[in-house]
Parts: sequence; C-alpha cells; structure tokens
Amino acid sequence: MNISARFALVLAVAISFCGTPSRAAGFPPKTHDEFVQAGNEAFANRQLNEAMRDFNEALKIAPSSALARLMRGTVLLEGGDDAKAIVDFTAAILLAPSEYLAFQRRAVANENMGHAAEAASDKQLAAARQAALGTPTTALKWQDRGIYLETRSEFAAAIAAYDAALQAAPDFKRGFDTKSIYERRADLLANTGAPAKAITDYAQALLLDPKSLDLVLKRARAKSSLNVSGNNSVSPLEDFTTIIDRAAELGPNPGWLGEAYVGRASLLADRKEFPAAFKDLDAALALAPKNLQALALRALINRRQGKNEESLVDLNAFVSLSTTSVGVYVQRALIYGERGDYAKSLADYDRAVALAPKQARVRSDRGAMYFAKGDMDQALLDFSAAILLEPTLTSAWNNRGATYARQGQWNSAISDYTKAIELDPARRSTYLNRAIAYRKIETPDLATADEAKAKEVETQ
Repeated sequence: MNISARFALVLAVAISFCGTPSRAAGFPPKTHDEFVQAGNEAFANRQLNEAMRDFNEALKIAPSSALARLMRGTVLLEGGDDAKAIVDFTAAILLAPSEYLAFQRRAVANENMGHAAEAASDKQLAAARQAALGTPTTALKWQDRGIYLETRSEFAAAIAAYDAALQAAPDFKRGFDTKSIYERRADLLANTGAPAKAITDYAQALLLDPKSLDLVLKRARAKSSLNVSGNNSVSPLEDFTTIIDRAAELGPNPGWLGEAYVGRASLLADRKEFPAAFKDLDAALALAPKNLQALALRALINRRQGKNEESLVDLNAFVSLSTTSVGVYVQRALIYGERGDYAKSLADYDRAVALAPKQARVRSDRGAMYFAKGDMDQALLDFSAAILLEPTLTSAWNNRGATYARQGQWNSAISDYTKAIELDPARRSTYLNRAIAYRKIETPDLATADEAKAKEVETQ
C-alpha cells in the first residue's frame, strides 16, 4: 500500500472529527451559515455526531433559524430519534410555514412512530406547499431551487436542479453566472462520491474564473479523492503547488495554504521525496500548530522511516488535541507494542475499539497484540470478533489459526488456515503453517502437498 493510501487510512477518523479541511487545519467555522454548511458536509459524509454539533452551534448563534432546526431534525431522524426530530421539524414549520421539506420529513418521523393520521396530514401539507413553488422557468430560478435543496441536504435533487439551470443558460455570456453553478454542482458531486465528475465541473468553472484559488483547491481535493480510491491518472500536485506559489493572494484564510502544504507533502512522500515532504509539513504546522492532518502525516512518514520516537512526539501532540482518531491510536499502539510496552499498546487499542467497535481490522490488530503479549485467550476473543464483523478478513483467520496452533489445537488451526487459503490462495506462509499443523496430527502427505504448494506460490 502506498503512503498516500496509508495517509488516508490513518487520518480517516481524524478528518471525520475535523469535518471540513479548514477545520482540520485549525480554522473552525464561526458564523451561522458556516456552521450550517459544515453540518451539511458532515451529514453528506454520514458523520452524524459532527453534523449535530454543527447545527447546535448554528442554533446558538441564531435560535430562530428554521434551516438549522430543519437540518438538526434531519440528523435526529437519520439517527433514529424520531420524537426529537418531530420537535425540531415542528419548530421549523412554525418559523417558516412554507418549508415543505419540514412537513415531508416530519411525515417520515410520524410514520416511524406509528402515527399514521399525522403522517398522512403532513404528506398532504408538504405536497401542497411544494406544488405552490411551481416549476422553475428560468436558469436563475433553477439556480435558486438548487441552492434551496442543497442547503437542506436534498443532494440528488439539487444536482438535477443545477443540471436544468445549465441547460437553460449554458453560456456565461448570456448574463447568467454559469461559473457558480458549475462550482456548486461540482461541490455536491465531490461530497456524494463522484470526484471524477466534480473535476470536470471545476475545470469548467476555472475556464470562466481562471484566477480562483478556491476552485483550484477544490479540484485538488477531488483529485486527491480519486488517488485514494486507487485512480492515479490525475494528480493534484500541480494544483497544490499553484496554491502554494500564489500564497500571497490568500489573504485572511491561511487554512487553504496549510491544506495545500499537507496535500503536496502526502504526494511527495508517496514519491519517497521525504525531505521535501517534511519541509511542507513544517510549513503547514508553522501556519497552524494544531493542524491535525499535518501532525498525523508527519508521524506516519517518520514511522515509515523507522523514526518511532519522532513519530511518537507527533502522535502524542495529535491525541492532546483530539481523542477521536482510531488511526492515530492504532499507530501509537503499534509503536508501544514494538517497544514491548504491551500495557500502553493495549490501552490505545482499547480506545480505538471503543471508538470503532464495528471495525474488524482494529479488533484483529488488538488480537495480534494480545498474541504478542502471550495472552492467547484474549487474542482468540478478538480474532473471533473480527471474523464475525468481517468474515472475509484473511488476516483474522490466519491469526486465529496461529493462536490455535500455539495452544496445540491443531485441527482448529487447520480449519482456520484452510479458510484463509480459500480467501487468499497466493499467501505462501499460510500453506507452510498448515503443513506444520498437518504434521502435528500425523498426516504427512497433506503436509508435503502444502509444502509443494508453498514453493509453487513462491515462484509465481
């Protein structure tokens, strides 16, 4: 796995905690609109706790915000708290009686609670208010409809509205701000798992506004998403460099610059250009010492180079700022484990498991640390839990087989090694381990066959 992909995995929960990249770089939202936007982005990424925090903050700033009430209710509805969702939807309706989505979503909550009459009434009211809006007839009205839907997390409908706006006014010279529609549609596509389409829209917007560093940064993010997913055909390196070279134009938002430094550093590290990567990360941290992405990436690069002490300094700094990153706890646990400090290692694994109880790999990794410590019973519990969570996780089957072998339960070990081979027939070590187990139960022919298969796999 290349370092950019490792970077993405290590930072998955760190980014989840931070929400928007500017927040990860130490520049959190401050206004009602910024909190609503951040909440919508978190909701689009299924980060419900983060979205709830953002909408709560928006309501602290503007208690009479129908939009923040609607969206907080939507998060509650998605999280299964129908009764509280109804309270927020009702408040939104009182504040904005024409808000048809509040009626629509309250109907869903009422249905979930078995309130059939209330749900039917809400559906009728929602339909009447939606019909009153009519069908947009101009590009500008389609744009307004798209913005309305986007700010309420109706993402697919918003994209369709922007499609209609562009069809109605495809040319910037016709007096309609086509650039903003391309940008809005691109933002939605990027946030809903379509980065390749987003890149195309950002390119169109840049043709209309070539000096926009905001668009360059957004395109770089979309390109980075493609890279993480395994598509390396489009590199964001040039875009990140453009932002860094034009830093003087950024004005009061150095969060952009920090993000560009971190993004370029991850690409440079992928190329094994470590001195240049460290230089960029140092620059990012000079701008914002609490930049979680920079701390985590610098820790990861140091670890990949065998500099565990340097890595530990950054991991500790990260944890002092945020206690919600599974990846960072796992990295620190590995360093402690390599030191033989199993107590600290397992304490970090316990934190990681508590944060992500359904992540099979974290559970399997903790099992491996119990195995290293010599606690086979606890190791078996974790490997078995990992298998229940993810039955196709080869390493968990392999590791449980090794644990059974350590305990002398050879038939159980053979069964698990056989499953691991079924999942990954190209792993040489599994054949050799099963061969040992076969010899222990005195089936030398099967052992010899596995040894031959291991040689065959080795030459492939």
